[in-house]
Amino acid sequence: MTVDTYEEDVKGIKKREKLLSKFQERFQSKGFSKKTIKKHFKEIPDELIDRYLESINYPLEDYLNDIDVDILMKIVKQHKELQSFDALHGVACGFAALPLFPGSDSNRGLFLGFMMKEVMCSLEERDKFDEALHVFYDCTEDFMFAENFVPYCGSWEFKDLETNNPKEWCSWFMSAFMLIKEAFCMTEEEFFKAFHLELVPVLTLGFDEDDPQIVSLKKGIAEKGESWETVRNEIFKSLPDAPLCLSEKAEDYLDKLEREMESSQRSPVKPEKVGRNDPCPCGSGKKYKKCCESK
Repeated sequence: MTVDTYEEDVKGIKKREKLLSKFQERFQSKGFSKKTIKKHFKEIPDELIDRYLESINYPLEDYLNDIDVDILMKIVKQHKELQSFDALHGVACGFAALPLFPGSDSNRGLFLGFMMKEVMCSLEERDKFDEALHVFYDCTEDFMFAENFVPYCGSWEFKDLETNNPKEWCSWFMSAFMLIKEAFCMTEEEFFKAFHLELVPVLTLGFDEDDPQIVSLKKGIAEKGESWETVRNEIFKSLPDAPLCLSEKAEDYLDKLEREMESSQRSPVKPEKVGRNDPCPCGSGKKYKKCCESK
């Protein structure tokens, strides 16, 4: 399960890493009991502690038992754009990595809207599809924040680039995560500047080999005397961490925007300086120097 929020001093937190890092500073261990956490962090509700402790241990077997793969694959077949489970899993993870906006406790609604608008189905099927996607999103979000998370890249055996092809998962993850540009009114340049480092695995593995950005990257690696395949395999190994890294970065970015907005609202507005020969602000029609300047 995910940790969504707890109290205003850690507003918007939904990532186990933030809680885990705070606990580790105190206890230097991952073996936290509910009693120990409650003793030192009294402000955290019991329900969220339970969900946190469950989130760090969500076995793949349990995840697969919780979702309805048969219905999900039927949705994929009837979707106008999705072609594989890789794509479906990538989209769900992309939405789960987006920050929680004020007044929302989940991005599930965004995901369902994104999916169902492109699915050709009957009204009877729509209800079943909606329910299956609802469960799938919640479980995928929980799984994404678990320690054993792996993206589905042709197989649940996350091994290497010979076994797995991450292109489709990465491409669809990006299609969902880039909605943050619209939400924050960001230009493409601002988006890539803000998330450049965290996006490296997704972009590198999601682009075609002849893409200009990949060609440029390969050239830079070759100039350093390094092997492109070796570097690419190392990047592949870091892919399971990318959603959480991007999620944390997005939350931090949202927090920054909120602080800047609050700061601007508190800043006093300085009155514009009126020139002596300008019309007087009082509306008399006289020049300022002959009216209110001396008052």
